[in-house]
Amino acid sequence: MATPCRGPLCACRSRQEWRDEAMTEHRPRGPRDVPRSPPGRPRRDDQDTERTVAVISKSTIADLRVRLTRFKGHDLVDVRLFQEPDDSDERMPTKRGITLRVDRLHELVDALRQAEAEARRTGLLE
Repeated sequence: MATPCRGPLCACRSRQEWRDEAMTEHRPRGPRDVPRSPPGRPRRDDQDTERTVAVISKSTIADLRVRLTRFKGHDLVDVRLFQEPDDSDERMPTKRGITLRVDRLHELVDALRQAEAEARRTGLLE
């Protein structure tokens, strides 16, 4: 009695024969199997982009930057502290900051307006 074939582990066929058969029978089953753009050319909707809207100086080595970004298909607003590391003249982003979806930007603006009004009311701003 012959032993049953154990698939790719069996010696009855070469690995290449098993691969060729698997490729001809393959059907997409999930998100990983969906055809992707060629390497080096991301799909247009997945391109990560970044545009600096404002830079507010904080000190001689740090500034606050407001940026509009796109990351993994999501439009975001990023308000972040950038600082010069000791070993470089180029300012780098730090952990200190926030990132929100652009559709929630109005909530952030409203909160900043409330903070400004409260600072004026209490005499912190003129």
